[in-house]
Amino acid sequence: MNTKVKLLTLLDVFSLYGINLLSPIFSVFVIEKIDNGNLKIVGIALAINLLVGQLFSLVMARYFDKTKGNADEYKYLFFGYAVISFLPIFYIWATSIWHIYLLQFIGGIMVAISYPAWRGLYSRNIDRGKEAFEWSFNASANGLKAATAAILSGYIADTFGFNYVFMIAPVMGIIGIIALIKIRKYFLKSSA
Repeated sequence: MNTKVKLLTLLDVFSLYGINLLSPIFSVFVIEKIDNGNLKIVGIALAINLLVGQLFSLVMARYFDKTKGNADEYKYLFFGYAVISFLPIFYIWATSIWHIYLLQFIGGIMVAISYPAWRGLYSRNIDRGKEAFEWSFNASANGLKAATAAILSGYIADTFGFNYVFMIAPVMGIIGIIALIKIRKYFLKSSA
């Protein structure tokens, strides 16, 4: 497995670890802490995130396929992961349903911007003849990330409260953003 594939997988794990901390506690948070929060609100909020993210990611993917080099992918990946990393902190001030919908909408837009960029970079750098393993390596790393995030966020929220999860979440994202800055040379030297 080449260095770029390893770096992109580690970047994916660290940059998105923080937002993964929210997954196991999101429903309980909305029901307990948001005015008039209930499971319908949770469902609508998650649907907003998923619909926006999936529909707009197709637009971004087309854009990335039409551009040469890695510069655009890197910029959008950096921007998207940076916003995704800091998004959890805003849940501290969320009290209304529209706050939840807005944060989920922003998260969906950032998914649409960053995921196709990451996938483009990853796809261009996987080793020929090892595609199945390298995609599976990434999926396994992300699965382990989600599992550890679930355990950690449940423990933190139950022991210390939701706000601690929202404050800790950006820390992992910051590690990912620092890593993204440091690995920039691997992805931008070939784009001219």
